[in-house]
Amino acid sequence: MFFLRITKPMGTNKQNKKDSKYWLKNNKENLRTNKVYGGCKVYSPSGNLMFLCVEKKANWYLDRADKETGLPLAVEIRHINPVLNFIMNLFFIKSSRKKIQLTFEPKDEGNKDDKYSLSKKRNRCVVTGDKDLELLTKHHITPYCYRMFMPSEYKSANSHDIVPITSEKHYEYERHADKLKQKIAKMYDAPLNGKSDIDHKLFYAIKSARALTEYSEVMSKESSERHKEIIRAYTSQKKVTQKILDKLTSTDFAEASRVKAHGEIVIEKISMEGPEAFQEFVEMWREHFIAHAKPKYMPKHWDVKRPASRLDVGKPSK
Repeated sequence: MFFLRITKPMGTNKQNKKDSKYWLKNNKENLRTNKVYGGCKVYSPSGNLMFLCVEKKANWYLDRADKETGLPLAVEIRHINPVLNFIMNLFFIKSSRKKIQLTFEPKDEGNKDDKYSLSKKRNRCVVTGDKDLELLTKHHITPYCYRMFMPSEYKSANSHDIVPITSEKHYEYERHADKLKQKIAKMYDAPLNGKSDIDHKLFYAIKSARALTEYSEVMSKESSERHKEIIRAYTSQKKVTQKILDKLTSTDFAEASRVKAHGEIVIEKISMEGPEAFQEFVEMWREHFIAHAKPKYMPKHWDVKRPASRLDVGKPSK
């Protein structure tokens, strides 16, 4: 089982706070020029609230049409109640928040009945409460270096662990996060700079293809067949054609070697332990963030124990 003790944070000094300007300069991908949380409501054709989103995503549905029918994927409404919607349209009464209703039947009901996902969230730093969008960055509570390698149900349409935080507080917390990453690196034998990973089948296939191309005239039948067998093992083809040889001989040996990222190594090993290990890993990072960042303004219904996989949200706990 995965377990690391969460220790209390160390204090920061003035120099570290000044250094946040350097951190911010080199982490521009986290900067927000728009809102982290959106307040636009998206309803299913049957009238159920599916999810909240930013206006850009709502407009994406409004601006696109079904390829078969030509009808828009969604229509803008002022109220989900047809009678109230008619009255509001009649008297040009604006809705407090943008609302759209899908015109097609979705595969599922989105975040229906999920209190966290459907609750209104404020665009403010979860640590200080600062609302200045120019100062806010997007923080992945489970670091992006791990999240990017997780199965889709742990990251796609799953924003529970993405929160807004000022660049200064973001930098301060990342110093603590780096220490935890170092412990994880040792536990999983996953160097922070990654580890060289060689595709031996490709390497020897390239070597054999070059040998067949350069020395075919002087090579014995046994040696020729041995090299062809190596190529067949890599390509899964019964016959070694000239096209296959040309492709392999033009392939650089460097392509058979790559550096496997720290996060990729960690997630591969956690995957072998099963879903419980994923849950434990995510909860560990949530607890670490709470202990070291000390956020006072987390969104309503945010929960350390919430299922890490969106497929498990709403299911009774075991």
